[in-house]
Amino acid sequence: MLGLAAAHIPLRQKLYQSVFWLGFVVLAANAPDLDFLPGWFIGDFNRFHHGISHSIGMALIFAVVCAWISRFFTQQTKLVFWVGLLVFLSHLLGDYLGVDRVEPFGAQFLWPLSNEYYLAPFQFFHPVEHGDVGEATNTVFDKIFSMDNVIAAAKEILLVLPLWLITFWLARRG
Repeated sequence: MLGLAAAHIPLRQKLYQSVFWLGFVVLAANAPDLDFLPGWFIGDFNRFHHGISHSIGMALIFAVVCAWISRFFTQQTKLVFWVGLLVFLSHLLGDYLGVDRVEPFGAQFLWPLSNEYYLAPFQFFHPVEHGDVGEATNTVFDKIFSMDNVIAAAKEILLVLPLWLITFWLARRG
């Protein structure tokens, strides 16, 4: 929801009129969590989660790579860059404002400027369960697809819905 809200500003009405833009926003909004994949391959799903993939440095790398790839398909490389960057950063904002129950708490949001882990002093979003480092993959999947996470997602949607409606309204006006 944060990613969709962030995408409304640069994309205006294009977001829902194009399968490409909607797909790109969904990819960019979830790209920081692709750090689960290397862990999955080595049997430790959470090994790399909330590391440098959750950082402004990786947001810039992601946006640059997407803009570079997009030049082969569209003339809108600047728009691809800005949408990719804003939506990626919206994921980081959500994680910063969320509850983290796995050490180290937070994420390396300021990498490469700092390797420190940061988390907001207050939690705005309900915790999302995804297991601990070293847990078996089937246990992690049970936690990811749990009723607790369905409730967390519903609460997040309700919290972000007003922001999404405002950005949707502004995009339609502009």
